[in-house]
Amino acid sequence: MEFGLFSHDERNFKVAADAWDEDLYEIVAGDRLGFSEAWITEHSTGPRPGIQPCADLFIIKAATLTKQIRLGPGIHALPMFHPIQVATQIAVCDHLTRGRYMAGFGAGGEQGNTSGRLGLGDVSERYERLYEGLDLVLQCLTEKEPFDFDGQFWRCTDVQINPKPYQQPRMPIGLACSRKGKTLAVAAEKGLFPLISFFDPPARLKEMAEVFTDAAQAVGRGPCRSEIRIPRYIHVSEKRTGGRDEVREALTSQLERRKRSMGWQFKQLVPEDGSLADVTFDAMVDAGSIIVGDPDMVYERIKDTYDEVGGFGVLLLMVGRDIGSRRQRVRSMKLFMEEVAPRLASLNPDRERIPAMSS
Repeated sequence: MEFGLFSHDERNFKVAADAWDEDLYEIVAGDRLGFSEAWITEHSTGPRPGIQPCADLFIIKAATLTKQIRLGPGIHALPMFHPIQVATQIAVCDHLTRGRYMAGFGAGGEQGNTSGRLGLGDVSERYERLYEGLDLVLQCLTEKEPFDFDGQFWRCTDVQINPKPYQQPRMPIGLACSRKGKTLAVAAEKGLFPLISFFDPPARLKEMAEVFTDAAQAVGRGPCRSEIRIPRYIHVSEKRTGGRDEVREALTSQLERRKRSMGWQFKQLVPEDGSLADVTFDAMVDAGSIIVGDPDMVYERIKDTYDEVGGFGVLLLMVGRDIGSRRQRVRSMKLFMEEVAPRLASLNPDRERIPAMSS
């Protein structure tokens, strides 16, 4: 298992630069502590100045201040951009990071009709635009000769981008897979890895992982659970019983705000005959959607999640939140990497599923 960060813009600074400095501080600390990758969330609109609308620009700055950590946008909402421009931009980022860039795509959220206001079709078309855009981006990255593209939304002739990616045949690419079974299947079929949702409980994550692996097997790909990325909010405390109290107030405020604006993200956590009001911080901890405690407790909860899901390859710790001071946030990351990660690092979900050869 590998360990990364998912920096999600949940800060309340009045000046965007201040929020992004905090994000950058955590990414640099993550690089120093040995996290293997970091995803920077991207949203075109939002209620706070710290919302990140241009993740690639942030990534280029972060790359100059780090040494080994891989960096990617989480995610570019592909239906809102011209795929050829996106392909060119991510190829440039791949060169500027000397091969530490990962691309990330998704359909974008379902709030409002941002794509419609931009003249890019109705929000109901976003998945069809995503899949077609992916095809065009992948061709741009890998085709050696100019090509024509005749799709429903994009019709282009004599297409060729320059430069081609630094990594060959292309950089790693993740696809946001929060709810759509088809998106998981598309990721498997195109050789992309799934970025799975933040809050779904382990039982739901298991279903999603199985959709991905079944689709990969259907197109002849080998074991690929190691490609699955699962983000969790994780706080490591020095005391077994103190973890909840250290983060409950700040995280509850953020969860309540998200429940008001994006309640669908919590659907899988609503109890039978219950309501969204029942999805509290403590209920999410009990369900395994949030993991807090001392190193032993955090290890146990992660291992339980891993076993229930059936295995996955990369655990992403959610950062980018106003919870405690810089020192407290980095202390949690340090405790995780020093006292939790070494006990999980040997887990390999694909090796564990390769049948022993008969003698």
